[in-house]
Amino acid sequence: MTLKLTAPTGLLPYRDWVRKELLDIARKAMVSMQSSGSSHLVYVTFVPDYPGVIVPECVREDYPRSATIFLRIGRKERVSIDLRHDALTAEVIFKGGQPSTITIPFKAMTVFLDRQRNVKIDLGQPPQVKRGNVIPLRKW
Repeated sequence: MTLKLTAPTGLLPYRDWVRKELLDIARKAMVSMQSSGSSHLVYVTFVPDYPGVIVPECVREDYPRSATIFLRIGRKERVSIDLRHDALTAEVIFKGGQPSTITIPFKAMTVFLDRQRNVKIDLGQPPQVKRGNVIPLRKW
């Protein structure tokens, strides 16, 4: 099953409304996976330079527009869903084998894929954000 953002643009912000609801589905799925007793493999594609994204500089350099990571989500995994900041935090290993803690706000996500359940949520590109009006998560 694929859920895709295909709302028209115009006077009413249908696109924003649909994206918000699709993000909520992905968020609910990850929260449910986190509290389950088993481990779930998901793929998350995101925009590395979106405000609040915290990733190693090598990720931003190698994947400036879009990056995909594979995450195991479950009670015993090193992924946490922070609903207060509306983001996920995970310990992952990139180049060189060094563990890094990353933070990805849900709004930075463009695709959520749960291959075990054959569900793909295509969220489209996140809305443009004026950088001067955003407080990065690092400062909180």
